[in-house]
Amino acid sequence: ATTTAKNNMIRLSAAYNLTGDVRYKDRLYKELEYVASWPDWGAKEYLCTAHLILGYAVAYDWLYHDWTETERTNIREWLMQKGMTEAVLGYEGFLKGTNWVNRVSNWTNVCNGSNMIAALALADTYPDMAEYIFKKGKEGLEHAFVEISADGAYAETLGYWDYGIRHQVKIMAALETCLKPGETLPAQLDFTNIRGLDKTADYPIYYNGAAAGFNF
Repeated sequence: ATTTAKNNMIRLSAAYNLTGDVRYKDRLYKELEYVASWPDWGAKEYLCTAHLILGYAVAYDWLYHDWTETERTNIREWLMQKGMTEAVLGYEGFLKGTNWVNRVSNWTNVCNGSNMIAALALADTYPDMAEYIFKKGKEGLEHAFVEISADGAYAETLGYWDYGIRHQVKIMAALETCLKPGETLPAQLDFTNIRGLDKTADYPIYYNGAAAGFNF
């Protein structure tokens, strides 16, 4: 359910930006309002929470100037209450199953990356929270690709490689959108020098044969 909701939010946000058709915006707000009514966004598994954090962050940011003040406030507060509060509790160790914080797996990319994208979207209103999330998220992401080898291969095999890489690329792209012309990212937020990252795009090419992926 959380993956479907996240995908709906991102696709509707994109559709509205591409077409300007207000029907997409209206349907998006209904989706956000509905998911906000859930008792929690995945108390038993933070990966579910991270999906929705990403969806709300995209919806909030991509339509920022098109939401009414009331809509914008509601989306921001839903994201804070159901998402970012949980993120902080996770980083502080108060949630069950918080090995996503510094786990050597795709979860680290998904959870920390989603948290950091939301922090970018909310930084103007909640600068202290955003700074904290960025510090913790960056520390977590340093563990994400420990298992990428020097030639770009990934220990969790192709499916989870795709899942983790897609979210890593999202936070890298989000960071770049914050730059003004001529600016560069500070070294601590530059992920381009991750060992093996420059070669990891070759991994799925060599992993796959003529008909399917290699069967270990």
